[in-house]
Amino acid sequence: MDYTDQQAADLYEILNPWDASDQFYLDRVVGADDVLDIGCGTGAVLHAAVEQGHRGRLVGLDPDPFALAVARRDDRVEWRDGTAATMTSDAEFDLITMGGNAFQCLMTDGEITASVRSMRRALRTGGRVVFDSRNPEARRWESWTPAHATEVTDPAGLLVRVVHDLTEVIDEPGRTTVSFSESITTPDGELLRRDHATVRFLSAAQITAALTGAGFTVDEQLGDWTGAAVSPAAPSIITTATAI
Repeated sequence: MDYTDQQAADLYEILNPWDASDQFYLDRVVGADDVLDIGCGTGAVLHAAVEQGHRGRLVGLDPDPFALAVARRDDRVEWRDGTAATMTSDAEFDLITMGGNAFQCLMTDGEITASVRSMRRALRTGGRVVFDSRNPEARRWESWTPAHATEVTDPAGLLVRVVHDLTEVIDEPGRTTVSFSESITTPDGELLRRDHATVRFLSAAQITAALTGAGFTVDEQLGDWTGAAVSPAAPSIITTATAI
């Protein structure tokens, strides 16, 4: 039995229910006029903004056509296929968000530079970018193991088990990357699907340097969704920066 790309996209919101991070971004989206959500996935935050009566422009951008197929079930938002580095927007937005640790999918220095410069071009002067990234000092990847598997019922009513396995960790001064597999199985272990991914962890200082080099000033960096400071034990680096 194969678990299709579309089934995996439909499963995403069940595996990632609404939480404090979504509310954090929603609070900022509803307070801005023209908003771009990069790496919007299935579009949960923008869908919620529409339901709350947002009257400005909402645009979701993602390279995954299957996630966008879920997002496009609500046509009150403009959905675009693409990435931060490839978009061509010019001073169109007052706010850019990039949630779900999507910033960690930018793997090379060149891709990071191209992406943050593209974000700066897309923002009007004084506009803000807000995004989150896992804190490398907290080493959260150490919990990405079969011992922390999750069982859920998918939209079709099938009980599935989602398992992560680390395949490679490169943790060197200035560069931390983590490769892992995500397997979807039946509860008794029959493999339905396996995907592989690699993500990069940047320090708060590295994120600040990338942004300032692209024409931003960093306003704040938080360590979690309650507003705590960044520390070695903090799970996240949540950055807000202003286009200058």
